Amino acid sequence: MKPTAKPNCLSITWLAEASLASFNAGDKEADNLVSLKKITRQDGQYVYISGQAVRRALRDRLEDMGEPLSLPHVEEGQSSKQVAHTQGKPAEFIDDDLFGFMIARKGQAESATKRTAPVRVSPMMSLTPWQGETDFGANFSKMDVDGKPNLFETEIDGGLYRGTILIELDRIGCDEGYDKPDPPDKRVDRVQKLLKATRDLWLSGRQSRFLGDLTPKIVAAALMTAKVPLFLEAIFIGSDGKLNLNGLAEAVVDRKDIVVSKVFGGTEKYRALLPQECEPVTIGEAFEKMSGWITARLFE
Repeated sequence: MKPTAKPNCLSITWLAEASLASFNAGDKEADNLVSLKKITRQDGQYVYISGQAVRRALRDRLEDMGEPLSLPHVEEGQSSKQVAHTQGKPAEFIDDDLFGFMIARKGQAESATKRTAPVRVSPMMSLTPWQGETDFGANFSKMDVDGKPNLFETEIDGGLYRGTILIELDRIGCDEGYDKPDPPDKRVDRVQKLLKATRDLWLSGRQSRFLGDLTPKIVAAALMTAKVPLFLEAIFIGSDGKLNLNGLAEAVVDRKDIVVSKVFGGTEKYRALLPQECEPVTIGEAFEKMSGWITARLFE
């Protein structure tokens, strides 16, 4: 059964590959140890990049495109470190529109001004357990009393990371924080820029010694009439230790009642692993197809 309702959601899941990286620091366990963020499962610990870090990376890419960001509004007598919110002007700033905000004055939490983010972001999870590896380094800018450099360890990881974003199309450029909706062409432009930011994703922190790549090597996207992160759990490592992508095709078949359009892409290294019924294309072609879905008609 083909969906007849107007599309209101674009969900994108992708895989990034890191040969050796240390993307996102966790809690400080020791003075000379830089740890990774990890979650514990029955078969071990899995490294992840927080949703907050992914959102920050997307914001940075939008700024690279020339988009002004909503910097914290510092009132008289305050420092920027005391302000934990942006300006709350979604019509003016793309990040306030896409990622939301909450402005709560001291003692006035019940009357907070807020916008729930129409762009929902999952943490980027490693698909294989962390192996406990570390890299040793020496900080020559901090010498001990004997004139020797300060030694430290950094936890490192490598492998595939899975990320997902869900875009509530019917809330881009309207709803909370707006007196009236933005015009359709402005809403189209903002989603198009978010797609480009996702394709060019790069985490600026912790890259000086461990340059890593978070851009998609496999991508699956669906335009839908229901807000469902369709492919979020559809990519995994099977019991044979190999990457299993069969769940992508199955997800589309199971939810054909809400899927209006879909696309699957991969780099040359991974494209052949996608099921043939997915009709895989290049990463560039996949994002071009997504871009073609985002027209003014969606926002009229």
